[in-house]
Amino acid sequence: SEASCSACPANSSSPALSVAAENCTCDAGFNSSSPGGACANRDECAEGASDCDVSAACSDTLGSFTCACPGGEDGLGTVSAPCPSECGDGLRGGLEACDDNNTLGGDGCSAGCGIEAGYACLAPFPSVCSDVDECAADPPPCAPNATCANLVGGSPGFNCSCNAGFYGTGLSCDPCPDRSDSPGGGTSALGCECNAGFARQGG
Repeated sequence: SEASCSACPANSSSPALSVAAENCTCDAGFNSSSPGGACANRDECAEGASDCDVSAACSDTLGSFTCACPGGEDGLGTVSAPCPSECGDGLRGGLEACDDNNTLGGDGCSAGCGIEAGYACLAPFPSVCSDVDECAADPPPCAPNATCANLVGGSPGFNCSCNAGFYGTGLSCDPCPDRSDSPGGGTSALGCECNAGFARQGG
């Protein structure tokens, strides 16, 4: 019997001399849940698969997507043709890691629109920068027998001090010698004081 040829599903195609529907593949911008099945529009914007610039708005279209700059500039809005941006204008673009609508330093986003040490900046425009609490990290940066104090910004953005009964850098803490104790915060065994009824020997 003669073979019959059926058209591939909408928005798909197959190479010449194909003999099975499974050889039909979805066109660019479409995908299917099964070989030879119906091809549905792919939302590149929702999937994060577009090449829109970080400051451009991505809009899904049938089989494709568009990128639009905040200023409406034609032909721009992709990674290869980013939206125009100037540090301090509140729109993150180009090589800017952040833009908080000013060119002041010390607020998390530097005068050159770079993220300052000890801060994290979120994507909304203008950028919203906040101090990173290094003490909340898992595992914590300080020794088990130390107290961690978070510092605003900076590197490192925290300070470690040994607890009472211990001495050291805070990154490592050793117990005070027998029959002695410390109020905490000491960096050497000399900060450990003898208990009542005992005296230090050897200086």
